[in-house]
Amino acid sequence: MAMLSALDDLHQILGYMATALAVVLALALGRGPERTCALIVVGETFVDIAVLSQIDPSVRWWVVQIKAGLVLAAYAAAVWRWPDRWLILMLALQGCALLLHLSSWLDATLLVRSNALLRNSIGWLMMILLASAAIGKAIRRHDARRRQADAC
Repeated sequence: MAMLSALDDLHQILGYMATALAVVLALALGRGPERTCALIVVGETFVDIAVLSQIDPSVRWWVVQIKAGLVLAAYAAAVWRWPDRWLILMLALQGCALLLHLSSWLDATLLVRSNALLRNSIGWLMMILLASAAIGKAIRRHDARRRQADAC
């Protein structure tokens, strides 16, 4: 159990570092959808760090569920506005994270640490997807500008 706890803590620390890197890449290289996702990630991280640490532990579980639902709704609104494939995948991953949150409520025999590791893994996938989408779109824009300049 101590090994799972150490891995969970390591995932948490590295997750915050990856979040910061993905947000900087998305804000610097991205356009509308990438920047919107970066702002959703910043808001979610702010709630995790600043708000959840101040909330009474007896209410924290409900606040986490509400936060996960609101983040899912924010991604759904972004998909509604920009129906990109990578954004739809972000929505699906956030939906999986919400289901993992709710699974601990439905089945109390699930290990909390295992569930947390799965949610951290989903978070990693989402950050890798956001960073790669921002970089990929920036490369496509650069290539389009270069082809346009070569055509003139």
